[in-house]
Amino acid sequence: MAETKYGKYIVTKPVTMPPDATIAHHPDFDPDMGKPPRPGSGVYLSGDIVPGCPVYCGIQRTSDIPPKQPFIVAHKHDDVDEIILFVAAGPDADLGTNVTIEMGEEGEKHTFNETTVVYVPKGLKHCPIWYSPFTKDKEFYLIALLMQPNYPTE
Repeated sequence: MAETKYGKYIVTKPVTMPPDATIAHHPDFDPDMGKPPRPGSGVYLSGDIVPGCPVYCGIQRTSDIPPKQPFIVAHKHDDVDEIILFVAAGPDADLGTNVTIEMGEEGEKHTFNETTVVYVPKGLKHCPIWYSPFTKDKEFYLIALLMQPNYPTE
């Protein structure tokens, strides 16, 4: 939509990642797929997609467990805060699965099955993340928001 004055800020079908990039912290990233190999569909917004965009936002629809668990390994971002949202897609807050995430150097586990927001201050070790098998015909959105223009890549 760049043919109008503000069209550069509207991105339809945002790209995922450059074909030669890998997403950090995903143990089974397949660069030929352009996204981590897990069920669902995703959209991404970053400074690479819209120059000047000050944040990275990735949204992944999930309706089944990933082929490999945990699908995100333990890591930390030394210089940026992160917000991770697990948002039920239906009229209730039920995710249809149990999500477990570890926080801190000691790996403190937190398990939930409803819409949940996780704030990760810069420098805090977080993940891995596991999903239990889905018990209901549900889906949810996993949203990662970093307060920087791009997601760190390996």
